Amino acid sequence: MSVVTGETVSLPAFLTGTGTAQCPATSVLVSGGFTSNNTTAVSFDVYDDYPSTIGAGGVWTVEIGSSSEFKFTPYALCSP
Repeated sequence: MSVVTGETVSLPAFLTGTGTAQCPATSVLVSGGFTSNNTTAVSFDVYDDYPSTIGAGGVWTVEIGSSSEFKFTPYALCSP
């Protein structure tokens, strides 16, 4: 199992952002999610957190909205 991280998404207040993480073509997407070390956001909403492309080279997509500045990084869990 390997973890592939996408690019960090920086959201200004009151906007929504989408990030993705993609497994290499030789690996199969197993799961995914996002990380954030933001401790200042008053609130945020996860609108989507799902596999947008399954199988080898699969893509995990995350869409988040926030009422204050917020940063998140999507990741994909890939096998092998």
